[in-house]
Amino acid sequence: MPDLLLTGARVVRRWDRPAEQLDVWIGAGRLTRLLPAGTRAASARSARVVDLDGAVIAPGFADGHVHPVWAGLEQRGAAVRVAADIAGVQAAVVDFAAHNPQLSWIEGGSYDPALAVDGLFDARWLDQACPDRPVVLTSSDHHCLWVNSRALELAGIHPGTKVPSGAEIPLTADGRVLGTLREWGAMSLVTRLVPKPTPADRSLAVEWASSELAASGVTWLLDAAAGSAEAEAYLEAAAAGRLRVRAGLALRADPDRFDIEGLAEQAAAIATVSPRDAAGDPWVRAGTVKFFADGVLEAGTAAMLEPYLDQPDNCGQPVWTDDDLRAAVASVEGAGLDVHIHAIGDAGIRTALAAIAASPGRRDPRRRPAIAHVQVLHPKDLDRFAELGVTANIEPLWACWDACQRDLTAPRLGPERTGRQYPIRSLLDAGAHVSFGTDWPVSDFHPLACAAIAVTRAEPGGDPLVAEERITPAEALLAATLGVARQVGESDWGQLAPGNRADLVVLSADPREIAPEQWPQIEVLTRFLAGEGE
Repeated sequence: MPDLLLTGARVVRRWDRPAEQLDVWIGAGRLTRLLPAGTRAASARSARVVDLDGAVIAPGFADGHVHPVWAGLEQRGAAVRVAADIAGVQAAVVDFAAHNPQLSWIEGGSYDPALAVDGLFDARWLDQACPDRPVVLTSSDHHCLWVNSRALELAGIHPGTKVPSGAEIPLTADGRVLGTLREWGAMSLVTRLVPKPTPADRSLAVEWASSELAASGVTWLLDAAAGSAEAEAYLEAAAAGRLRVRAGLALRADPDRFDIEGLAEQAAAIATVSPRDAAGDPWVRAGTVKFFADGVLEAGTAAMLEPYLDQPDNCGQPVWTDDDLRAAVASVEGAGLDVHIHAIGDAGIRTALAAIAASPGRRDPRRRPAIAHVQVLHPKDLDRFAELGVTANIEPLWACWDACQRDLTAPRLGPERTGRQYPIRSLLDAGAHVSFGTDWPVSDFHPLACAAIAVTRAEPGGDPLVAEERITPAEALLAATLGVARQVGESDWGQLAPGNRADLVVLSADPREIAPEQWPQIEVLTRFLAGEGE
């Protein structure tokens, strides 16, 4: 017998269908009936009735690629994200250092890489703000660090330091170490010295970040680079009733310590111990493994088929060799797990597709491989997503002319490759499955703000980036709901149907009825997770 009746609302079963005047019946965390508005039955007398007064009920949003723990931990450091220039970053560091004299290291995130020419930041600029303690700031793309001279000294980084494979330690024209470290191999020379967050820090990070996501209407997320410490934080928050969003974890795999047995054991352990919600489903799952095929364009580390225009001898930085990635992908799928591969450059994407194509797992219909970001796709590889059943998980908020695109990315790519960025329309037309993520804290976590850019391809009042790749409002909203469910092989959420989970969002307006530029102003009035309201 239903225990909750939602009435007085327009109901969107899925975003490619019109809204209907329906009553929504919920029992045991699941949708039991969707009936014409005003339909009453004897059981209605025993249900708790909530009148939503003309609002819109829709499937809860899902984020197919996000980093909540990073976002939460960022709150502990200097607030450099809002800085509009180098002076603003320096001021934030000065203020934070002054208020935290007990800290041995000054951390902060996430600075805008477009604040300096070519994304290159000088250690001496941070020395002016804090010369006596090491300072380490993370770029908004999380693929670079900006550090001061004290941090370089403690890490033993000098002009003769051997550059780890797939990374870069830029030097100045006179041979001095600049202070910008690109990619994990270089970054780790410093981060290994920084005091690690405590379990309590990570637990608070999960609690804060999941609350922020919940308030934006998100009901499910994929943490796209989780280690054992992050997994413990999710499980602890879930056990304490502080996890506000159901979470899938993509366990991170790196070439220098790849251990398929350990990854499989960790995934199985998480499934065993995760608390369950009102619908009987685990709060935390771990059925995915995350790979990095390459870096990022703004740092010149995304793997490209042709050199960067500003660096004729540089085609980027593959993270794995082709053979190693193929072997690792095959072993992951052979263990019954799915792969989620970060690939931004056209060479990185091609390598990821080749690894998936070579895996025996491609013949298993249960496998759900995904490639995240898909920023610059070579036309010859367009049809391979549909052919191989690969989800293109795209972060649409980047598909516009912002400062990073204008000052760093487009000048490095040139007009032809700039025009091949984020080909969402082309992928859909080719029959590919597309889902959306935000990559927060790299960018905004609000799902409606991100989906709107996929429709306009422009910031408010700005020119569109590759206008022909715009998609319809319904397609964008589907990618942020049902698209993510399909990305991870879930069939009982992402759309409203009897028997599905009651993961619902209640909005002040139907986004399809107003201009996409106004979507960020739509209010999330409330949210129901497995039928439990907030």
